[in-house]
Amino acid sequence: MFSRFTRVLRGLFLPALMLTPTVVMAADLPELKPVLGERGELLFSEDFDSPDAKPLVRSAASQPQIIDGHVSLMQVEDAKHIGVVNLWERDREPVTDLIMQADFQWNGGHTFNVEFKKPGKVVHGDPPEFFVLFRGTGEGNRPMGVSLADNAPRAAVGKQMIAIEPGQWCRFMIEIRDGQVAVQMHDGQVIRGACNKASDPKGAPSLSFAGVDGKGVNVDNIRVWSFK
Repeated sequence: MFSRFTRVLRGLFLPALMLTPTVVMAADLPELKPVLGERGELLFSEDFDSPDAKPLVRSAASQPQIIDGHVSLMQVEDAKHIGVVNLWERDREPVTDLIMQADFQWNGGHTFNVEFKKPGKVVHGDPPEFFVLFRGTGEGNRPMGVSLADNAPRAAVGKQMIAIEPGQWCRFMIEIRDGQVAVQMHDGQVIRGACNKASDPKGAPSLSFAGVDGKGVNVDNIRVWSFK
C-alpha cells in the first residue's frame, strides 16, 4: 500500500533556543485524538532518525534535507515558485479518507501548506483541491494563522490564530472523512467544515512552502492512518 513513515520532521539546529525552557519541543507535544472517527491502520510513518531515512519525495523548487532527525524544507536558490515535496510517490494507490498528523517548526519561511491534489500526473502550478495553510507573521512570536481552504470554488472554510514562540514545535492533525475535513492543533483549536472535493480520491498529500535564503520550515513525526 504505502511506504512506512512514522514522524516527519523534528527539531531545527538552534542551540541558543534549545536553552530556553519556554520553547516547546516535539517530544513535549500531546498525542491528538481524532474528532471524525477512530484511527485505523497506520499507513505511513517516518521519524527521520534512521541513517537510512530519505527526505520525502522531492518535487518542484524544493530542497529537503535531513538535519538532526527531522526534515528541513527550503526552496532551491533563486526559486521563482513555491517549493513542494510529496509524502509518497504519485504512482501509489490514491487515498480518500485519512488521518494525517505531523509536527512542524517555523524557520523563517513565509507560508507552509498541506495540500491535497487529484491523483495522477499534476503539473506544477495546478491548484490543490483543498489545503491547510499555516502563515507566519515574520515578527517574533506574534500569532500564526491556520486556515482550511476549499479550491472548488476557492473559499476559506475556517481560520484560527495560534500563538507560537521562535523555535517552538507545533503539532497538527488533519482528518478527511465523507467530505468533511477537520484540522486540529496541539493547543486544542479545531477548524471543521465541508470541502467540495474532500470525498474524491486524492494523490499523495503534499507539503508546500515559501521561504528563500535558507528560511523555510522543519517537519517531523509524520503519520498517516486510515479510519476504522
